[in-house]
Formats: sequence, structure tokens, C-alpha cells
Amino acid sequence: MEQLDRPYGYADLERIARGQLLWQQRDADRAKGLFFCDTDLVVIKVWSDVRFGRTDPWIIQQLEQNPFDLTLLCHPDLPWEDDPLRDNPLDRQALLLLYLQELNRFQIPFIEIRGDDPDLRLRQAEVGIFTWLQHRTEG
Repeated sequence: MEQLDRPYGYADLERIARGQLLWQQRDADRAKGLFFCDTDLVVIKVWSDVRFGRTDPWIIQQLEQNPFDLTLLCHPDLPWEDDPLRDNPLDRQALLLLYLQELNRFQIPFIEIRGDDPDLRLRQAEVGIFTWLQHRTEG
């Protein structure tokens, strides 16, 4: 979106999703061990639904075929930080519920990260990932 010289539109989200998926696949192939992304197609789907009231079917299909193994669902407990690519500082709780709904819809495992202490949040993520890895290797 930073490269657009205009406001983004509905069709741009599919192109962004395609780029995101290509990036993920390329870097996942090179990863040794765990592979982390700071966004995914769930975020693009929620944003498309919020902004345009619909999501391109290709994005939904890719979510069904290429879900992440685990998502860290971060609650909006930290103060809002302005960023040119972020909107809706007053709708953070509503957006969290939409992310939760989509994670459940696509049956993507997730760990909820909460609190206003960044160190505590990091520890929750570490413990959650470690626990998930243990269950994954046991099952």
C-alpha cells in the first residue's frame, strides 16, 4: 500500500494478498525452524470486509488452502500508535472480535496475547508457542 500513489481500492486487496502469499511461501521455504509473519490473509480478509463489505473469493480460497499453523492474536491492550497504514483507532475491540471469528471459521489455532506490559506479552507468546510445539510433536 505504501507504493500506491492513490487510495487503495477493493481490487488492490487481492493483489496485496497475492504478494503476501508469495512472500510467505518464498521465505517459509528458506526458514530454518519456525517462520513468523506479522500479518496474513486473515488480516486482509477482515480489512476487506470492514472497508468494502466483501472479500475477493480468491482470498477466501487461499485461507482455506494455506492456513497458518498458529496465530498470536494480540488484544488491543497497548496504547494506539499512529501509522500511515493503520486506521480505526476507536474500533480495535470490534476488529479483535472479527479476527477471532475468522480464526475460528478457518479453524486456525491461536494463542491470545493480553496485557499492557510488553514483557508479559512476549512471555505469553513464548510460553504459548512452546506449549503448541510440544502438543504438535506429541500428536
